[in-house]
Amino acid sequence: MLYKWNWPINKWLLAGAIALATPIGAPAFATGVPEVESRLNNPAPIGQARVRWLGISLYQASLFTPSGSPFDWSQPFALRLDYDQDIDGGRLISTTIKEMRRMEGARDDHTDIATKLTACFRDVRDGDRYVALAQGRDRIGFWLNGTQVCDLRHEGIRERLLGIWLSEKSRMPNLTRQLRGGQ
Repeated sequence: MLYKWNWPINKWLLAGAIALATPIGAPAFATGVPEVESRLNNPAPIGQARVRWLGISLYQASLFTPSGSPFDWSQPFALRLDYDQDIDGGRLISTTIKEMRRMEGARDDHTDIATKLTACFRDVRDGDRYVALAQGRDRIGFWLNGTQVCDLRHEGIRERLLGIWLSEKSRMPNLTRQLRGGQ
């Protein structure tokens, strides 16, 4: 026997069920980033942006701050990249260093940073998630799919590396504004 939908009565039951299933004041794990949950106080996303190249989606970026507070370089934050394409780890490193050179000019320590990034950047596949957690001016922790892959330490690395997405000198100012919550 088929159930006949009695809309006037059942719409209220459905609305109630949806209301009960929708968490109010959802815990930070609702962000889907457990590696950030244990390291940021009540992490909440403040912005998202999709990065495309020739119309092809490469990844979606999301920025998390404690309690969704406005972005501030001096405060802890996490940048999450959800990949839509397979990308070689070597290409991630070379592109990162190329962007750092574009933003800050040639510097003697770029080779040293590239060497350190070999421990951090792995090949990514469609569906992989990288998280970079700024742990101070000179330190960034990296997680790939929830597993920590490195703890990068280098003078001023937070602004220099994460500035590729978050600084005023970013190649993609619209992306930067979106990530920073319109700032």
